[in-house]
Amino acid sequence: CACRNIGFENSRGEFIQFFDSDDLMHPSHLEKKVSLLKSHPEFDFVVCQTVPFSGRNEIIGKPANLRSNNVFEDSFLGKVGFVTSTPLWRRHCLVGLDHLFDETLIIGDETEFHARVLLHFRNYGIIEEPLVLRREHGDSTTGRLRGRDARVLSSSLNSRRKIFNTVNSNGAMTDRLADHFRMSAFAHYVRGLSVGSAEIANDAHSFGRELAA
Repeated sequence: CACRNIGFENSRGEFIQFFDSDDLMHPSHLEKKVSLLKSHPEFDFVVCQTVPFSGRNEIIGKPANLRSNNVFEDSFLGKVGFVTSTPLWRRHCLVGLDHLFDETLIIGDETEFHARVLLHFRNYGIIEEPLVLRREHGDSTTGRLRGRDARVLSSSLNSRRKIFNTVNSNGAMTDRLADHFRMSAFAHYVRGLSVGSAEIANDAHSFGRELAA
């Protein structure tokens, strides 16, 4: 998170592309994205296919869905496959944010970031080509969430709370989202118990009670 934030603070360009150091981009990745944005001034950002691959350089995933009629909600409901390197942003979409990536989160930071940006900027173009390969391995935060890392699980819960606060404070809550947050609270409660963390289970239970209030 800190590296992305520092990079943005020191950037001067019209377009912003975040990219993780262990991922790979196609040689024409930036060229194709910039070209689409320049030819469509109505687009706030452009996305491309991002395909996961293993440490043994094997493709392990299928192309993600990038199309949505409500990209704000679908970005954190898992209906569209947006990760850090998926969008190329116009700079003006980011400059008005209080902060970019939340450095207190060790997972869920990109989803929480996308929720705050997409609340205001939702018009985008799509390149269906796989122009980014995203490395996945057991030591990644995603891999540890699937395991029994309590710190990662706690960060995941905090990310959901922050997204809920963004939605609620901007009057964007819908029945669909309320159901999602309730299910998320319950899932984190169960996971907290499974990793032996009463603190996480209690936090998730508290989150669920807030949603029921």
